[in-house]
Amino acid sequence: MRIKFGADEAGTLVGGRDASDFFLLDAGSCRKALRSALNIVCLMSEFPRQRLLLHAATLDYLHWHLAAFRPNGETKRPSLRECQQLDRARDLLLHDLSTPPTIAELARAVGMNQYKLKVGFKKRFGCSIYALFQEERMQRARHLLQLHNVTETAVILGYTNISHFSAAFRKQFGCLPSRARQQESSGLPELLSACA
Repeated sequence: MRIKFGADEAGTLVGGRDASDFFLLDAGSCRKALRSALNIVCLMSEFPRQRLLLHAATLDYLHWHLAAFRPNGETKRPSLRECQQLDRARDLLLHDLSTPPTIAELARAVGMNQYKLKVGFKKRFGCSIYALFQEERMQRARHLLQLHNVTETAVILGYTNISHFSAAFRKQFGCLPSRARQQESSGLPELLSACA
């Protein structure tokens, strides 16, 4: 016997809380689990629901949420100096979201070799340099979409091809930027920005 349930029924399964609150608040500090949780919330708000995508997003969320509890194989942490260099690299990377620096330029600017920068960045921030840049870029896109149309937002963020921007946005949030712009009136963006 198969049991069908939607967001309301899922809320009763998670202690009476709204299902979107459950996924966002319980995502923990893992950035990938939080990104997966945001994807679930976006997919749950779509009608008609895309069951296969929702199932895949839920499995992705569970993977990253449970992976956060696994002990890390490497116990060596970056030194204080390396942490400062990595923080500086992150600041330089996110300074202008329309034109990212190359890894070589970042490494040169903070005084690290490229390998050490890439490995240290992943240890310090839990994701690759490109993944952090793209995540921040899409977060900025979500805010810009409240003020600008899709084309203007893409241009502000340095995209020359609107379809590339739309694909990146969908990969990040599970819905197209035009759909996210329409959902602005429903109150969903405020919920997402409060939890991001």
